[in-house]
Amino acid sequence: MTDIAAALADHGIKLRSHAPGDYKSLCPWCSHTRKNKRDLCLSVTLKADGTGVFKCHNCGESGRLGPERDDIDIARARPAPAPARPAPPSTGLPDQIIKWFANRGILQAVLKRNGVGYGLHYMPGAGEEVPCITFPYYRDGEVVNVKYRTLGKQFTQTKGAEKIFYGLDDISGREEVVICEGEIDKLSLEEAGITNVISVPDGAPQKVKDGAIDPDDDAKFSYVWNCREELKEAKKIILATDNDAPGRALTEELARRLGRERCWRVTWPEL
Repeated sequence: MTDIAAALADHGIKLRSHAPGDYKSLCPWCSHTRKNKRDLCLSVTLKADGTGVFKCHNCGESGRLGPERDDIDIARARPAPAPARPAPPSTGLPDQIIKWFANRGILQAVLKRNGVGYGLHYMPGAGEEVPCITFPYYRDGEVVNVKYRTLGKQFTQTKGAEKIFYGLDDISGREEVVICEGEIDKLSLEEAGITNVISVPDGAPQKVKDGAIDPDDDAKFSYVWNCREELKEAKKIILATDNDAPGRALTEELARRLGRERCWRVTWPEL
């Protein structure tokens, strides 16, 4: 066992890799006492010189890892900040937005169950606050991110928030899971009676990424790794992405990360 692995084991910290980099993990001091026991509140940074630091953003426990050294640059080794936690958005919907969803076959009961709201938010593309539909992202009943969408199809999310699948709580304990390409798709499938559905948060890539996948350098698909515990029990994952080039690329990328042996692909009929 390496020195850094031994130091992690001494503290009860479990990481998916011991390679240099920034990690999120459960806190051995407080996670078992929390309501949201899956919240990765412990930040850990491992350095190439065999040292590291850790800090829990819930209980405040912190320390060094590896051999004691006088020349450790603590400023550069500081763990990444905890993800931002947005306030739950307002769920009141004006008549025009209710009608906008109804024209897409999505009725108020589904909107209410998913906490869909409407309000002003700063949109980088507009350079000002504009009216937006809000899609809260829940984990264990808590809002961890919010997607904002204008009727003109501009999108943004809460800055610095954790990336997860939209609708994550709806697949808790499910052995069959459907993954689609957007929030509207997820709500539409629910309206059709299919509730074990989640959506990717960032849409589809233009093409499949070349080379091997490194979970520590996979920002575009960080939501897959952030939700690996929730997807662990899924035996059948149905990839219901759009039937275009980006949609097919998304299907391929998800299958590479989730395991092809448990993935099925939807082929939509031509209209």
